[in-house]
Amino acid sequence: MAHSAPKLKLLFFVQLPPPYHGFTVMNRVAVESEFMSAFDVRLQVINFAASVDELGGKFSFRKIFLLVKYLFQIFGKCLTQRYDYAIYPICFSAIPFLRDVILLSVVRLFGIKIIYYAHGNHLPEFYSRSPKWLQCLIDNFVRAATAAIVVGENLKFNFTPFLPCERIFSVHNGIETFKSSPPLKKTKSHIQVLYLSNLTRTKGFFVLLEAIPKVIAHIKDIQFVFAGAWEDLRDKADAENFVREKQLQDFVVWKGPVVGEAKEQLFYESDIFVFPTFYPIETFGIVNLEAMQAGLPIITTGRAAIPEVVEDGVNGFIVPEQDPLAVAEKILLLAQDEHLRQRMRENNLKKFHQFYTKEKYAERLIRTIEQIHALHVQAHA
Repeated sequence: MAHSAPKLKLLFFVQLPPPYHGFTVMNRVAVESEFMSAFDVRLQVINFAASVDELGGKFSFRKIFLLVKYLFQIFGKCLTQRYDYAIYPICFSAIPFLRDVILLSVVRLFGIKIIYYAHGNHLPEFYSRSPKWLQCLIDNFVRAATAAIVVGENLKFNFTPFLPCERIFSVHNGIETFKSSPPLKKTKSHIQVLYLSNLTRTKGFFVLLEAIPKVIAHIKDIQFVFAGAWEDLRDKADAENFVREKQLQDFVVWKGPVVGEAKEQLFYESDIFVFPTFYPIETFGIVNLEAMQAGLPIITTGRAAIPEVVEDGVNGFIVPEQDPLAVAEKILLLAQDEHLRQRMRENNLKKFHQFYTKEKYAERLIRTIEQIHALHVQAHA
């Protein structure tokens, strides 16, 4: 009687919501998918931020406490189990990277092979601006990896200075299917334009705000909804002042953070989605997949892997970064052409179900881990 090969044993480092942003949301999707049953997976949570304003390298004694706590947890897991691979979300900025070095040192101490799963961007730039001692650490830890996974082909450049191309893999994200259903009939008569993301200036919400006067100069039957958490209260004050000065109160709605069914219904109620990001470490734009699932035409930028998902003129439009006029032109085009909106809606619904469900994402991630393992076995045969 033939025996099936034992499942690969993986130590999967994750950060889970809250806070809600692309990285934590994708981690949650992964841990709730078939990926967990395809392998023998043990989770190691490494949440250092409880809110959006704690993200990045901001110091706090709470983070020091958590670092020590996670170190003991990792040491205990490595001491009691033998893992084939550790999957780790390496960071590309100084303080978070140094934190990664501390945690990964335990993994390396036990001889566990490392797969970096990068949700960040601009590793070569981080390397070039770092002092020599930090460059040595980056070299040592990045080159030690068995493989690296990025979220799009356009992001493979992050690891090409450090790893052979055949050890760098691209896995597009996917998301949970909405749990609620769209309303049978839209009750509003106006066009609703939606921005949904953290209200961070580099995510482009102010670019959309500056586009509004150019849009309402041509059409009045339109409303702009902004949903998300403020990262900087100075941005909030600037935005509210801009709305007052330009007399946009009748056109702009601030929703605040929305999650769950409320978020799904907000997508369903909208007609156009705008995400004009120029966020320096943007990678994929998970929120575009949510808009795609709701069938919304997407207006976004060509940053990072976004053009691999949004095809200009097919399921949305790619506009130049920080260009309110270009955003306004595409909003007007879509608002005034119902047939174009319907065509893009159909393209988005088809593309989402073909490629971007949680199930499709899990298939890609499972297949990639299997490829990495097969290459490693072949290289050491």
